[in-house]
Amino acid sequence: MTELVRLLVSQGEMEGAGLEESQGLRIPEGVREVIGRRSNRLSETCNRILSPAAVIGREFSLNLLVRLHEEISEDQLLEGLEEALETRLIEELPQTVGRYQFAHRLAQETLTQEPVP
Repeated sequence: MTELVRLLVSQGEMEGAGLEESQGLRIPEGVREVIGRRSNRLSETCNRILSPAAVIGREFSLNLLVRLHEEISEDQLLEGLEEALETRLIEELPQTVGRYQFAHRLAQETLTQEPVP
C-alpha cells in the first residue's frame, strides 16, 4: 500500500485530496490482481463462503452465511472463516460475536468480481 500511495502522489492524484475525494481514485489493476491471487489460494469452501459475503457488504454475520449456505455445515463455515481470518482477508468485529468484516474494501470489491470456483 505504501508503494501505491507513492505512485498516486507522484502522479499528482493525492494532491489536496481529502477523504471524500480519495474514494474516487483508481486502484491499479495490479493491486486487484494480488488480492485475487490471494483469494485463489484459499480452499474452495472458503471462496464459496467469501463470494456471497462480499456481495452482502463489507460487514456480514455468521447467521446470514448459515442461512445462505444450507449445503455447508456450520463447522465447515467456521473453518472457512478461520482460513480467511488467518490470511487476513477478513477480521472479526471486536466485541461482536459472529460478525465479520473484510479487512479492506478492495478485498471485498475484488471478491465480488472473481468467479466462484
